[in-house]
Amino acid sequence: MTKSKICALMTAVAMCALAQPAYAGGTVSSVTIDICPEVDDLKPGEIAEAVEPEVSSGQATVYDFAVDASNLKKMLAYYYDVTIVPKDGYEFADNLSVSAKGGAKVEVKNVSAAGADLRITTYPFFRLENPSNIEEESDGFSWKKVANAKKYNVTTYYEDEDGDEKKKSESVSKPEIEYNESFLDSYDITGVSVQAIAGSSDIQYKFVLPSEYVTMTGEVDEELRGKASGFSFPSSSDKKGSSGAKTTVKNASSKHSGNSGPTAIPDAGWVKSPTGTWFKNPDGTWPANQWLYIQNSWYFFNESGYLVQDRWMEWNGQWYCLDKNGKMYSKCWTPDGFYVDENGAWVREAIKTK
Repeated sequence: MTKSKICALMTAVAMCALAQPAYAGGTVSSVTIDICPEVDDLKPGEIAEAVEPEVSSGQATVYDFAVDASNLKKMLAYYYDVTIVPKDGYEFADNLSVSAKGGAKVEVKNVSAAGADLRITTYPFFRLENPSNIEEESDGFSWKKVANAKKYNVTTYYEDEDGDEKKKSESVSKPEIEYNESFLDSYDITGVSVQAIAGSSDIQYKFVLPSEYVTMTGEVDEELRGKASGFSFPSSSDKKGSSGAKTTVKNASSKHSGNSGPTAIPDAGWVKSPTGTWFKNPDGTWPANQWLYIQNSWYFFNESGYLVQDRWMEWNGQWYCLDKNGKMYSKCWTPDGFYVDENGAWVREAIKTK
């Protein structure tokens, strides 16, 4: 086979790869993933179990997911790796936007018309412990500090000079409340109820549910039972092509570019999805538009991060051949009869004798 025939073949293969099927349903530009657990019945101090992700809006379904939720700890992040595919008759847009309800962060890692790979960072949802040991002080009340609570809602019950029952609510940042002299002199305090709340804008606190309102006797205040304190499920979003949506492997050396030596990558793994095969690094990043040396073989990953397989490809003016598993041929004759040297480059002058 001549060089011109190879070039013609490569062009034909590239054109076939770029060809897209016709989708009768249309293009999906946005998808919402829901990973919110049931929290209404959470008891004080209880952590909600992780749930299977679902597509709550958009013409798509969850194809596969992985999550390590075997040992959830309060305030510590964990991750979902999710692959979604469009419903029959639809395709994903190149700039697919994904929102994750119940997620602290979502990354659109790879997108093709046939599927998308996502990583969703989240935290365990849990309810704060109820306040306890509420005691009356000379000028107010104090109680035991509740772990992970930054603020407390306090409802004070009192009678005015006519004997009418009234109440007032306020928030404090310490496990105590003090009343001014004017209030103490004017009214007769009959009771107090305290609720622990997250009280912080930091992302991990958005997954913290408030406690119940508790009275001085340690009982739940039935009048305030279930009263909301502004809690709503957090949400995050990302769009393919936006800033920060794609991260390439750190400190990876590029083959044939003059860099010294390959990069060894321990504790990483291959990931297969409907959109292709890619390589996950220990820190969650992935290689893109570069060579990597993995377990004694060279592999090339395209601009989208997918493994190039079973084809010839040009890199820096040289031609390289990759087998069906993506491994680069080197110092041998390729299946179609061409010789490649120890660096994998095609040796044009080499002629295979019969």
